[in-house]
Amino acid sequence: MRDHVDAWVPPSKDHDGLKKFMLDQISASSSDWYVNYHTEELAKWKKMDNITWLNMHIQNLTYDIDYHQDKITKENISKKAQGDPNEWVRLLKESL
Repeated sequence: MRDHVDAWVPPSKDHDGLKKFMLDQISASSSDWYVNYHTEELAKWKKMDNITWLNMHIQNLTYDIDYHQDKITKENISKKAQGDPNEWVRLLKESL
């Protein structure tokens, strides 16, 4: 996969960050740190009782709802100030 990303030529300057992000994700997902982190997290979750998990999950979902509602509001304001947001996606699809 890394070879495919290395060979990919971003279609515009706005897409350069995407290539770096993809390479960073490939590196992170193949590192020992990544595997160790998830092994430790899984062990922690297995020790957790159902009520604690449920309360934590409700708290996380409540945060996510608030976060995304705020983000949607900001994006709607931003879209009014920008041009066609589909242009970036169109250029990306053409380059693949």
